[in-house]
Amino acid sequence: MKKTALLGAVFGAGVLAYSCGGGGVSSGTVNTYITDSPENLKKVEVGIKEIALLNTGTGERCTVFTSDPAYRIDLVEVRNVLQLLDVSSCPAGPYNILEIVMEKSPVTVIDQNNELLTCELTNYDGHSNPNIPNEVYCP
Repeated sequence: MKKTALLGAVFGAGVLAYSCGGGGVSSGTVNTYITDSPENLKKVEVGIKEIALLNTGTGERCTVFTSDPAYRIDLVEVRNVLQLLDVSSCPAGPYNILEIVMEKSPVTVIDQNNELLTCELTNYDGHSNPNIPNEVYCP
């Protein structure tokens, strides 16, 4: 079984959400970008279902991206670039969590030896330890 930790992008802080607002403004525009930097891999294709901004204090939630079926993207193709994923509007306010809902499987990986692997994301609970990236397990 191969085990690969994917950093950046959807698996960490690579999906960036910027919002304009504040000072009496009731809502703002949120541009959602995606990036990653998978190393030593030729392909890492994942499915993104939903991205939301959350405020753990107030319970405020703003969905900034949703796709059914999941939006499939090769994270190698967005290596070290910011690709615009979506533009949406959210109520103004402080958000302290970026929640990303992804398909557990399949995660398609082509490694440095051109070996095609069908993998899956491990279970991840960002509330217990948000500093650990998701990992991909490949049997």
